[in-house]
This record gives sequence, structure tokens and C-alpha cells, in this order.
Amino acid sequence: MRADTIGGVRVSSLRAALDALAHAIATTQGSISVRRWSEHARLDPKTVRRARDVALTLGIIKRVHQYEGGRTDCDAFALIVSIEPHASLTSGCGIAARRGQVQARKNPPKDPSVA
Repeated sequence: MRADTIGGVRVSSLRAALDALAHAIATTQGSISVRRWSEHARLDPKTVRRARDVALTLGIIKRVHQYEGGRTDCDAFALIVSIEPHASLTSGCGIAARRGQVQARKNPPKDPSVA
């Protein structure tokens, strides 16, 4: 198994799928079809399904609505808030955050109330 995979899914694919799902959560209360999800993530539908299954297994997301049939019905998902970040998904994020904090300390925003 490759080192840059989680549950057999490339980390980059999992990130892309979760990013596309975040858009659906923000705009459609997490309701999204696999076809639309794969289009937004620019991934193959099979890869989106595998990424979805891994995210469900890891407890990153939960299914809040199961597809019941019909043209307008889709599965719906929500992020699970109380999760510990997986090191592979957040690698590099800490560096960017630290750089941003250092930069913020060097150039603090000016308080408009202080003249």
C-alpha cells in the first residue's frame, strides 16, 4: 500500500472529495449526488465513493439522510465536529498557520479606536 493513502484512497483525492462536500454542506445542507460530487471534486465517481466510504469509516463525516428514491432525492452528509485531525490530511496546514501567526505578530492590524 502506498504511503500517501488512507484506507486505499490517495490523500489528495480524499481532500478534493471533502472540499467538494464542504461546498454542498454550505449550500444544500449536505445533500449531494455522487455524480455532482464527482464533478465538483473533479474525480471519478468510483473514487468519490471510495473517499466517501473512508471518510465515513474514519468518522470525518456522517450520513444524515439516506437516498430514498426519486429524481430530486440524494444522500446528505454532515461534518463531525469533534474529530482529531488526521496527520496526513493536515500536513502542511500547521506550517501555513504558523507562518500566518508570525506574520500577524510582525504586522498587527491597526486598531481604529487608537489614534
